[in-house]
Amino acid sequence: MTAISQPFNVLVDAAAKHAEALAVSSPGGDMTFAELLDGSRRIAGVLREAGVRPGEVVAFRVPQLLETVLTFACFHEAAIGTVFPSGFEQSGSGVIDWVVSVAPVSGFDWDRQIILDQATMEGISRQDASSQAREYPALTSVCHIVFSSGTTGNPKPIPISVETLNDRCVDRREQWMLARPYFCQLGFSTMMGFQTFMASVVIGETFITPRLGKDAIDAIARFGIACSVASPHQWGTFLPAAVKSRFSGGTLTTIVAVGAILPDFLADQLVRRFATEIAVMYAASECGSIALRHGTDSSDGFTGELVPGADVIIVSADGVAVPDGEIGEIGVRRARQPVSYFGDDLPSPAVWRDGYFFPGDSGFLRGDRLYLTGRTGDLINAAGAKIDPARVDALALEFPGVTDAAVFGFVDTRGLTSVALVFTAEKAIDVVAFSAFLVSRLGDSSPRRMARVADIPRTRTGKVNRESVAQLFTQAHPDAFMF
Repeated sequence: MTAISQPFNVLVDAAAKHAEALAVSSPGGDMTFAELLDGSRRIAGVLREAGVRPGEVVAFRVPQLLETVLTFACFHEAAIGTVFPSGFEQSGSGVIDWVVSVAPVSGFDWDRQIILDQATMEGISRQDASSQAREYPALTSVCHIVFSSGTTGNPKPIPISVETLNDRCVDRREQWMLARPYFCQLGFSTMMGFQTFMASVVIGETFITPRLGKDAIDAIARFGIACSVASPHQWGTFLPAAVKSRFSGGTLTTIVAVGAILPDFLADQLVRRFATEIAVMYAASECGSIALRHGTDSSDGFTGELVPGADVIIVSADGVAVPDGEIGEIGVRRARQPVSYFGDDLPSPAVWRDGYFFPGDSGFLRGDRLYLTGRTGDLINAAGAKIDPARVDALALEFPGVTDAAVFGFVDTRGLTSVALVFTAEKAIDVVAFSAFLVSRLGDSSPRRMARVADIPRTRTGKVNRESVAQLFTQAHPDAFMF
């Protein structure tokens, strides 16, 4: 596969080879490669007329179909495109230079907003589509930004350079695109969603924008999807939709879970329902895929075999590498990965150290096999016991009737921390029996307070937003059950 030197030329080459083939399919419409190229060139003209310059960051808040067009319009102008992230505060950040949106974005300078209203859209159709594309000066030039999940505050901007595109979408595409046709159910604003789009253009296949429930099932059937990736939470909601529509997998051969722990019982249900291979991918937006596990065996926290090119180190609290089998903080280093967040003068030593990225997970190695023991920042210290909330979440889902669950550390009026849990359920459940079930499996680590809620806040990648969960529990606390 030819290396990417200028990202816009990827679309030019694809349109030359597959002009009338479908480039993008979304609930809002479909687009051929020729149409994607033409639309990108015309919107690039709007960006240029507005004053967008090479190297400036253009954030868009538009329908899914337009996200793909704007991405290549930014490439055309050698600008840096990104999806405007939910929860990101522009105030004081200095990261975003321009906003393209279908409606004004509050808190952002009006003269730096391009509003795609009816008049602008009509003007786009009259734009010159033959202007010369600008070029990024080097392979190390940043051409796109994705944002971290934001589970611990504002999402962090992760720079994607031209050479990073080569690394993830050309050189090691087979590490995460395990079979084709491929369908990513994670949003375009995530690294997995963005790199799926870019890889699809590189190989000339249709990029299917994310959708839920029956719409996702219809897309799998329409395009003969062999491999689909989603978060465990998404697979948990996909399964009942498949049962309701009597969908048994069709052409699916591989189901991939990414972004969080896949509960063993859910993995078993997916295998039984769809008769597919299950793969669990441990990855981070900052560095890409790290380890891959085939099958449902997660005993001892087994996460997977290290993928080629992933240099993983386990360090103690004082930063010293520990031997095989000893638990510590996980650090990852890959060629051509970022070394800091976009806009940071210096990398944060808590996250970037000595060329390694530290995602905030603890675990250990046995040869090339990686085992996770929890999130270093999420661990709950309750009465001296260190509790991994993600594993309690997964266990709670095994109780009949519980459809979603999240735990966190609750600080009571005495200043003591205990484990609290919020859950959703299809109908009323016996909370005393639910508590007894958790105690039988967790003992003293079992949640002492519970509250039923309508929905559990999650990030774009399906991870529990525990800060928001704590606020939700505080609101529901008068109705909480105490044990």
